[in-house]
Amino acid sequence: MGILGFRQVDQKATAKKVRKFFDDDFMLCVRKMNRRPQDLKSPQYDPQPKGNTIGNSSEEAIIEHIDLEEVYRAVAVAIRNCSRRSNLILVGRYLDGIPDSIMQERLGLEHTHYGESKNWALNEFADRVQAQLPSLDLHVYK
Repeated sequence: MGILGFRQVDQKATAKKVRKFFDDDFMLCVRKMNRRPQDLKSPQYDPQPKGNTIGNSSEEAIIEHIDLEEVYRAVAVAIRNCSRRSNLILVGRYLDGIPDSIMQERLGLEHTHYGESKNWALNEFADRVQAQLPSLDLHVYK
């Protein structure tokens, strides 16, 4: 435990878990909601469903949609609240799908420094998304 009583976070494992979240869980959420990851970049994010987002009107489908909307909204706010560099990395890499090599070049960073910056961004995202949605804890603890 740290001085303030927080459990110690495994930064490397947390970054790996957040990458997996963006690559798998978040993309599934986006597809099920009939949205695009790029939609989160809009400062005028509209939480209203677009098109036919619910296949049937059963209670389970409605609850699932509400839960997915909550995750989607939490991700949008968390990314917007990240530091400028973290925001650029997260938006470029996970919302726009730009490969790491191009992101590294755009930011003008050496390979090692880009890797450190990306891990920092992923860990910052884990902190901020948990602040938005406490049930979504992407941290890995030591």
